[in-house]
Amino acid sequence: MISNKNDFKKRFFSSKAVLFCLLLFLIWVALVCVKATYKKYEMAKEADNYKAQVEKMKNEINSLNSERGLLSGSDFLEKEAKLRLNLKKEGEEVVVLLKDGNPDSQIEESQVTSGGDIAIDSAGAPLDNGIIQTEPDWHKWWRYFFN
Repeated sequence: MISNKNDFKKRFFSSKAVLFCLLLFLIWVALVCVKATYKKYEMAKEADNYKAQVEKMKNEINSLNSERGLLSGSDFLEKEAKLRLNLKKEGEEVVVLLKDGNPDSQIEESQVTSGGDIAIDSAGAPLDNGIIQTEPDWHKWWRYFFN
């Protein structure tokens, strides 16, 4: 009986059908392993890509925060108020230099903020006793909309 059992095992494992099935099983296991390894590689590559995007966003946030700090400073606000809104501080005098030195030349309204500003020609001499007479703001708006 023992010899029959050993004989059966020997014949079973040496048959071509069983060996073929074992070969197919080993190939399938190898393909599953390769597929899992490739998927792991793709996920690691994607994770690296996301890490790079996170770094890029962090750098962008830092640069925007530093720019926001610069833009919210009082020096910047004062400079923009002077350049864009033509404002001036109390006690500060605005000097307008005329390029051609001709006192009859037109002074642009963007160069004059309010009454009491000093206009100086290119030679350094004050014009009209140093005071530029400007019209009131309501009159400027009236001309802007209705003329």
